[in-house]
Amino acid sequence: MVAYFSEFDFKDYEEMLLQLLTTCFKSQEDLISSNKEIYLKQGHAIFIKCPRKEKYVVLGCDRENCYRNKLNISVEDRKRKSDSRLINCPFQLRDKKQLDGSWKLKMKNNLHNHEPSSDMGPLILTPQN
Repeated sequence: MVAYFSEFDFKDYEEMLLQLLTTCFKSQEDLISSNKEIYLKQGHAIFIKCPRKEKYVVLGCDRENCYRNKLNISVEDRKRKSDSRLINCPFQLRDKKQLDGSWKLKMKNNLHNHEPSSDMGPLILTPQN
């Protein structure tokens, strides 16, 4: 069954995930936008982590990496406090192209190690894909 995600009504988050996993999407863009729509409603922003447009796409949480101290300055020697939203979130989805040309979702890790964001403004305006 190939369908558009907007054709479905969902009562809860688990039902949405189950529907995402069992639906074949007509295009990669439909699948990615459906993923982003669901997780944005839950308070999590996702982005395209590893694009391989012809075969698959890996999606990750926008808080996936951790702070990197590029200048190797110790916390005691810093003049300013470093602040980062990155907390090494393990969340990952993989969208894979099927033999018939449709796209299907595979979950690698559906767990976030942080609470959903209460202020979605900065997440919507991020320049990431």
